[in-house]
Amino acid sequence: MFHVTTKRNLHSHNFDSPLSHNQEVSAYGDEGVGDEGDLWKVVCTSQNDYWLRKDSVRFQHVATGK
Repeated sequence: MFHVTTKRNLHSHNFDSPLSHNQEVSAYGDEGVGDEGDLWKVVCTSQNDYWLRKDSVRFQHVATGK
């Protein structure tokens, strides 16, 4: 995942955010170059066999599974 404005990757480690107590996410890397902490999986939340534009999705961090 790439943040257009900062040109950084969506990045995470197995740390909790001090405010929400959810997994902390930050921006990392430069122009798309980063590490394994930048890998995310798009998970469809519907029962369809494929992703429809109207369907919700969630992002799962590959390294931590969160």
